[in-house]
Order: sequence, then C-alpha cells, then structure tokens
Amino acid sequence: MFESLHEALDSLPDIYREVLTLHYLGGISGEQIARILSIPYATVRQRLSRARAQLREEILAMVSETYEQQRLKASFTFRIVEMVKRICRLREATYLAVW
Repeated sequence: MFESLHEALDSLPDIYREVLTLHYLGGISGEQIARILSIPYATVRQRLSRARAQLREEILAMVSETYEQQRLKASFTFRIVEMVKRICRLREATYLAVW
C-alpha cells in the first residue's frame, strides 16, 4: 500500500508534490509553506488543491487496475451459485425426510 502511495506521489509534478509533502507529511501550514517557498498563500492553496486532485486520480487509476487484475471470472461466480443451490436442495430434502 505504501509503495503505491509513494508511486502516486512520485507521479505528481514537483511543484505539487513539494507543497503536498510539506503540508501533510511535514505538518506545515499553508501560510508557513508560502513563506518558506516565497510564494503567495493563494498559490499554495491552488497547488494543494491541484495536487490532491491529481493524487486522487492516480490512486483511483491504481485501484481500478488492481481490481481488474483481481477480478473473479464469471464462471467462478456461476459455480458458487450452483453449489449454493445444491446445498439448499440437499438441506430441503433432509428437512423433508425428517418430517
């Protein structure tokens, strides 16, 4: 999981990764980041917003890819449903035999 997050962070442009890292991993406020980087506070907010949006898209893409790789085949689901039906029929037959 951490590798994936690291990968997603690495995919961000430097200017976005920089403010995101300072803010979330460094615990530094937007005002302090603006002073450290000598940029307007509005620019920090804008970069944070864009960084979060890009990071969200990157993580969603990774999750979708992982889901597709792990997805069960339809035949597996069909076999499970058929087994459940058989179990239900057996239980029903056993129940009726007892009565």
